Order: sequence, then structure tokens, then C-alpha cells
Amino acid sequence: MLDCKLFGLPRIYEDEKEIILPVNKMSGVLYYLFIKKSATRDELCGLFWGNSNDKRAKTSLRNVLHKIRKLFKEEVIISNNRTIISLNENIEIKIDVDIYKDNPMENLDIYDEFLSGFYIKDTYEFEDWVFELREFYKRKHIENYILKIDKSFASQDFTSLEKDIKSLLKMDPYNEDAFFDLLSYYKLIGRIDKLINEYNSFQRTLDEELGVSPAKKIVDLYKDALKEINKDNKDQKVKNIFFERDYDLERIQNELDNYIDKKEFRSILISGETGVGKSMLKREVLKRNKNLLIFEVACLKVEQSFSYSVLIKLISLIEKEFNIGNINHTPLWEDLMNNLLFSYEKNVHPQSKILESEEVFTDNLILSAISNALEKISEKKPIVIAIDDLQWIDTFSMKTLTKLLLKNNNKIFFLLTVSNEFLDDNQKNIILSLNEVNKLNIIELNRFTRDEVSNICKKLIKKKITEKEIDEIFKKSKGNSFFLNEYINLYNSSASKNLKFSKISYILADKISTLNEREKNILEIASMTYGAIDIELIIKVLNYNAFDVIESINKLIKLNLLEEQIENGEPKIYFVYSAYKDFVYNQINEYSRRLIHNEIGNTYEKSLSIELSNVRDFMLLKYHYDKADNKSKKLKYEIYILNYYLNFTHELFPSINDNDLNRQVKVFINNDKLTKQMEDIERKINLIKASEKYKSSLKEILDYELSFLYCKGRYFIRGGNYSKGINIMKRVIDLAQNMGNAKMEINGHKQMAIYSIQVGDQNLMLEHVIKGIKVSKDNNNNADLGVFYRLYGVYYMTDGNFLSAEKLFNKSIDIFEYEGILDGLNSISVAANYNYIGEIRAAQEKYEEAKDYYYKSIELCVENQPTCLALFYINLGKTLFLQGELREMRECFYKAKDIVERFDSYWKKPVLEAYLALINFLDEEYKNSAAFLKTALNEVNTIKNPRDIGCLYFIETIIAYILEKDKSILTTDYSHVLEESYEVYYYQAMKYLDKFRDSAEINYLKENIKFN
Repeated sequence: MLDCKLFGLPRIYEDEKEIILPVNKMSGVLYYLFIKKSATRDELCGLFWGNSNDKRAKTSLRNVLHKIRKLFKEEVIISNNRTIISLNENIEIKIDVDIYKDNPMENLDIYDEFLSGFYIKDTYEFEDWVFELREFYKRKHIENYILKIDKSFASQDFTSLEKDIKSLLKMDPYNEDAFFDLLSYYKLIGRIDKLINEYNSFQRTLDEELGVSPAKKIVDLYKDALKEINKDNKDQKVKNIFFERDYDLERIQNELDNYIDKKEFRSILISGETGVGKSMLKREVLKRNKNLLIFEVACLKVEQSFSYSVLIKLISLIEKEFNIGNINHTPLWEDLMNNLLFSYEKNVHPQSKILESEEVFTDNLILSAISNALEKISEKKPIVIAIDDLQWIDTFSMKTLTKLLLKNNNKIFFLLTVSNEFLDDNQKNIILSLNEVNKLNIIELNRFTRDEVSNICKKLIKKKITEKEIDEIFKKSKGNSFFLNEYINLYNSSASKNLKFSKISYILADKISTLNEREKNILEIASMTYGAIDIELIIKVLNYNAFDVIESINKLIKLNLLEEQIENGEPKIYFVYSAYKDFVYNQINEYSRRLIHNEIGNTYEKSLSIELSNVRDFMLLKYHYDKADNKSKKLKYEIYILNYYLNFTHELFPSINDNDLNRQVKVFINNDKLTKQMEDIERKINLIKASEKYKSSLKEILDYELSFLYCKGRYFIRGGNYSKGINIMKRVIDLAQNMGNAKMEINGHKQMAIYSIQVGDQNLMLEHVIKGIKVSKDNNNNADLGVFYRLYGVYYMTDGNFLSAEKLFNKSIDIFEYEGILDGLNSISVAANYNYIGEIRAAQEKYEEAKDYYYKSIELCVENQPTCLALFYINLGKTLFLQGELREMRECFYKAKDIVERFDSYWKKPVLEAYLALINFLDEEYKNSAAFLKTALNEVNTIKNPRDIGCLYFIETIIAYILEKDKSILTTDYSHVLEESYEVYYYQAMKYLDKFRDSAEINYLKENIKFN
């Protein structure tokens, strides 16, 4: 049975298994026949090959019909004569369009845009047909919804009325009759808040997009609602400015209620200028929803340059909830904690089990880990992630946050605030995009109007106030919530005579003037921290009694200078406004600031010297030593931070024991900036080494330098800059030997072995593999020994000694199993060995055995989706091609493509692009094929791997040969890509393909390429 879904993205299922169709003329012909049931050959030729001559059009149609027949188990299309093509009436074919047509009122949920997103170039007649049907079914659907809504009002059946009206408005957003129906419904059920919210949104949309106002009947309905609210609120007492934000509060609460009730909702972004009341509104929302699980995080300007700074805070809160709730960790989460938050002092470099590749990491697995963790936690209680000051978020946290919003929109509610005057263009575009796709509801807080200020003043000022005085307050505050609150407080403190001269600095100075010496000192230290105020730090730095500090903190809270916030069940102390903090900080002279920052840095360093748990500790220490102008200590933590990111970025498999499965993270800094930064750090290291001032800490500086040089050398090798990379790595090995740093020496040998594999230098590879094995044995490092045995096996493979190679691969597997590292989580090293054994079987043309080993590799990695999974799919796809199983081969390469794209990885990308070029060629997508081929040619020159070059020539030989022999293929797309004859490509393939590892491909060419 066939199940055909043509509404929305087209999908075809045969016996419940999806049939993957390319977006081309073949699928277009099939969809056309599903709707029309039959068509003449001339009709189809005209629709899809109108620009071709008759003979070529009919040839193309025959090829397409042949491909369609091969797709399905049964004969879906038949041709009873040479003229008409029709669907086979003897098989069951269920088509959603037919179901909808037969009974639209009962199948409204089936509808979506007809063939949504489906487009075939240069088929204008077909496109016209698709467009006409899209518009036809859209009109019919709108008419059916109107009929259903009218029936619901007539029968007072409101079960699905709101949903139906919103569905109608989604298709026809300017339909004022439908909108009037929606507001009328809200009035009937007493939801005046929703009526007001929807009206304002609709009015704004009409004004911005059409330049018109809502119809009179809609405006009248809105005004009636306002009168009702004013009547209800007439006798209510309001305690603060907040009552003027009731409308915004209700909008947010409505979205939260929808989220809690598992209805369609949007997360919230509260936007507005600094001081307009965003944080106050956010706090009020959280206060009203204490029953929810709230993760509250602040973005800080000082952390904006540090990648993942916001995510690290969120991860820490999630980890704490795992522990508090006694919730089992996911495997991804365990690994994330061990890589992103690893201990620097315990282990300068997480243990590295590196596959021999040139791979760049991405943040996708961090996203998966966080997403899975939040989904698991949300099973117990709905989650709200509240993030303040989004304008200061770092780039990579913003990217991951965006993906979380898109991926987990039904599991997590985001409550965000942003000061829009500080947003950059990229942030603005992301926010607008999220709003456009209905994932984010932007609540724009404007300054209070003069009338609103008047209402606030009359409510909050304790004595009678004149309109002139209100004008003065409005002029001074300009309607800004923060300043307005301060001026009202000033007025209430009988300082009204000074009001016209007041500025915010005077207001703050007036508050601070009431403090004693101890309270001022505490406030000064507090102003020098970022994030929550560390009371223990204040006690240590000032050497005060803890009870005295607590007493002073309580007084500062009563004065509304500081405030207590509960974050994940723990009390935290903050400045009430950042302006308070800035004012206090700026009152301290520069000399005193430096001394205090240095003392804070030293205090932190002492308390964290045993275990620096995450990169935020490095950021904090760098911040204080930078402000203290302590160049040596600042450089120390610059190296720690860079080393941390380069570790996370450039280790293919930072650790593959039970706790540290491969987590692959995208490069944090662009190459030019990173190179400049490394040069700057190296220059600073040399200056410090040459300085007499730092002679006593020279050994420590040399340790940092060694770590820095290793990462720098690895960076150049992975980027294909071999001359720089190997020179630095040789220096690393020599320094490590002299300093007795065995771990770094092992890492250096691994990098040199991997470089040797990439460039095919057998002698150099053997030298470093043997040395690596010796150092690993001498230091009882069995995990690294297992990696070197695998590398040793690769050496024998390249030499054609498959028997010795396989023994070493199995020995590597035995080591990991003996060490207890496998246990279902240490999949990658074992999978790598199975992959190599699969390569051996493929080279021996034992294809079924080869596939078995590739499937084993895939099975070990498919759950966690590391980038090396793409390699396993590529090797499986190559084997399937050699067997002639083209359909399965296509699936493998597109799975590999999906993985590579998600990880921005260059791992075997030239090979992948080459085979994608072949696949598109066979699918008659010549332009796409040529584009893939061109990309592969550009990328293969980066690493200059001989086997990759040979693979590219292998594919070029096949395509060029078919183009030469099949004269019916008329295309110019390859004119600037395939400039040589197939004979040239054939001999180049024979030159570069490995005579041992690529023997199957070599034999394929010998058997299938026939010379004239």
C-alpha cells in the first residue's frame, strides 16, 4: 500500500516505510500523476521538458518512468498503450489530497500548503499548475474554516473555536471578520486580557504592514473592554510603578499558561532601553510562577568575549538540579560535564584518543546534551529559563540558545530580557527571525507616557502633587522606570526642593552618604565583582567578622542598594541596578582599584588552586588581574583560557573513556584572529621570560608555554599548514622530554603520527608510533597504548600487510576492553578499529564482511552522532557502490552529508563531495553534480592526502567516461570542471589511489573503463 502526503512537504510511504525521493523531475512526474491519475506522454513532456526537442523530451520521460518503477516494490504506474501513463488501479494508494477533497469539514487538520517547498527549475508549466492548486486548496480551506466557525458560534460550541479562528488567521492574517470573531469569543468567555493583547498585536500589524487601522467594530469592541477593566480596577490600591505594566504582564502570563497547559505558545523576550523596567517585569513574572522550575542566568558585558560563558552557567544550574532531584544523567550530559567543565589543575589536557583525521569541532553535541538534559528534567516539572541582558551574550551561547528555542519550543519556556540599544545587527536579525517563525513573542517596553507618569505619581507619592510638579518629574525622568522610581523616592523623602537640580549621581550619592565606613568598604568590594556578590570573598579580602558583614549587607538591602534573589533554591546578592554598581566603582580612585582587584584575584586564586572547576574561573581571574594591571597573572589566565578552548576545539576525541565520549565543538575564534592572538601570547611569554621580575616563576611559565605550543602546533597541522605545525610539534616533544612531561610527549608523538598518515610518510609515521608505544608503556598508560596500536595497524595497512594490521586492530580493542573502558560508552576507539578492519575486507573485495564491520562501527556511534560516524557511512557507501547497490549507497552518503554539515567538519569532505557529485550525476542533476565536484577539487588541495586525490580522480574518470560514451547527455555544466579526457583522469586515479587500501577501486576501473 502507498500512503502519499502531498499537503506540506511531500512524503511517500510504501508499507509504512518512507521512500526517499530527490527534488527533481522524476518526483514531479509522480506527484502530477497522483493528482491527475493519468496523463498523456505529450502532456508530461510539455510540462517538464518544454524547452527540449521532442526526441530528447521523450527519452528523458522514458528514463524517469523507468526510475519510478524501480523505486517501488509494486508497479505503481502503468502504460496500457504508447500514449497514456496512469496510476495502477489494482494497488491501494491513499492520497491525502483525495481524502480532503471527499470530506473537507472532517479533515481540516490534514491541510497544509500543497507541495510546500517543492520547486523544479525550468518547468514553468508545471510550476503554474502547482501554484494554481495551492491557491485553489487555500481558498477552499479558508471557506471551510469560515463555515465551521459560523456553526460554532450558532451552536455555542466553543470546543475548538479559538484554535479554528487562529488557524484561519494564520492563512489570512488580515481577515478582520475572523479577528472580530476572535475578540468576540474572548469577550464571551470573560478573557478581557486576551482581547486587549490580541487587539494591540493586530493593530500594530495593520499599522506597520498596511498602514491602516482596524475596522470600527473591532475598535469599539476594544474600547468596551477597556471600560470594563477600568471599572474593575477603580478601587484597587497599587503599591508600585508596576501596575502600569499589567497589560504586558498578562501577555507574558498567557504564554506561560499555554506552555503549562501544553498548548501552542511562544517564549518571551522583554525588550527596551536600560532602566525601562525589564528586570522588574521579569521578576514579577517569576514571583507569580514559583511552582515552576526556574533556571536564572545573567549575561555580563565582561564575559561577552568568552565563548560559552552563559551556557556554562546554565549547565551548572542543570547539573545541580540533576543532583537535587536525584535524576539520572544522560550519557551525553556526563561527557559534557567532563569536557566543558574539566579540571585544569587535575589534568592540563583531557586524555586524547585521536583518530587520524583533520576534523574541526562544532557545538552541536553541547546543544544535544543540554536539550536532552532539559527534556529529562522537564518530565517532573515545567522549566523556565530566564536570561537577563541578552545583549551581552557571547556568540556561541547565542547560537546554542537559538537552536534550543527552535528545537525544544514545546519543552522549555524562555523568559529573556534585552536592552535593545546595545544589540548588534546579528543579534537583531536572530531575534527578528525567531519572532517571524513564531518562536519568540517580543514584549517591547516603552517609556511611560506623561499620562502614565501622572497616574504613577498620584498613586505612589504620599502627599498631594501638582500637575506642574508632575511635568517636572516627567521631564527629568523622561518616563524611564528606573529614574522615575528614584525621583519619586526623592520626592517622598521631602527633597522636592532639589528635584529640578537632581541627577541620578546625586540620588545615589545621597544614599551612600548615610553609610558607615564598613558598609562603604563592603559596597566597594562588591562593585568590583561581576555577577552575584561573593560574601565569602568580602570577608576574606576585608578580614571582617562574618556577622558584621551580614549585618551590613542587610542594611544595604533595606536601603535598596542591594537585593536578594533566589536562584535555584539558593539566595544570591546583587546590586539592585547596574547603575548603582557603576557609580560606586567609579568613585574609587585608579590606584586603589588596582590594589583591590589584585587582592581579589589572589584571594580567588588561593581558594581555587586545588581545583579550577571550569573556564569561568579563568575568566574571573583574568578579569581581576587585568584590572589590577598584573601582566604576568593576566597572561597566565589568557593562556589557560586559550588552552582550554583549543583543547576543546582541536581534539577530535578529547577523551573516550566512560566519562569522556567525543564532544566536538566548532572553532571559537576565526583563524586570522586566532593566529594573531597566538602570536600576541607568544610575544608576551618571551617578554616575561626575559624579565628579571618573573625569574622566580620561570618553571611555571615554561609549563604554560609547553601547553600553548602543543595547541598551536596541533592547530597548524589540522589546518594543513604542515611546515609550521611539525616544527612546533618537534619542539614540543623535545621540551616535554627535557621537562619530564610524559603526557605531553605522548600527545606530540600522536600528532606527528597523524600528520604522517595525512601526507603518506611511512617512515616518519613508524618512528613516532614506536616512540609513542615506548613512552606509553614506560608510564603504564594503557589507554594511549591502545591508540598507538591502532595507529600501528594503519601503518601496516598502508604497507599492504593486512594480516599484521588486523592483529593490531584487535589488540587495540582488547586493551580497551581489558581496561574496562568499553562498557557501551567507549565506542569511538573500538568503532575506529572495526572501521579499519572493514577497509581491509573491502580492499580484499569481501564486501559483505566489510559491510558487517562498518555496520558495527555505525551501531557503536549512531546514538551519540560523533563526526567520525560520517566516515563510517562514507566507507559503507563506497562499498555499496562497488556492489552496484546505488539506492542504499545514496542513503549512506546523504546521511554522511547531514552529519558533516551539522558539525562543520572537513573530515573526508573531499571524498564525500566527490561521491555526491557522482550521485547527482546519476540522478541527472548535472548542475548540482558539477558544483559538488568543483567544491571537492578546492578542498582536496588543503590537506593534499594522496588517497583523497585518488578518490576524486576515480569519480572524475567515471563521470567523464559516461559523458564521452552517452551522447544523449547534453550538458555544459562540466565544461570548466572536467577539462581533460577520461583517459587522463584514469591514469591519475591509478597514480594516486593506494595500491593496497584502494585495490577494489583500482579493479573497478580496470573492469569498467574501456579504451577505444
